[in-house]
Amino acid sequence: MVRLTVSWLYLVVLTLLSVALVGSGWPADKVLMLALLMVVMKNQVIVDVFMGLKGGPALWRGLLGGYTLVIAVFVVALNLL
Repeated sequence: MVRLTVSWLYLVVLTLLSVALVGSGWPADKVLMLALLMVVMKNQVIVDVFMGLKGGPALWRGLLGGYTLVIAVFVVALNLL
């Protein structure tokens, strides 16, 4: 129960940091990169803790973890165009 609570708080903190970044006045490309990094970090916590795949099959863990990474790479690539 403690691990779930700590993981949930971690996700909330990352979400609040993302929101704060948007209003920070930083350049949009830096905000985008940091926000996408936080999304990938949050996805890893969700896959490992809330979906229970930390000790699960490597294939499923890789697919679910890699999915967000691939989307982030596409967003960055589109932003560079």
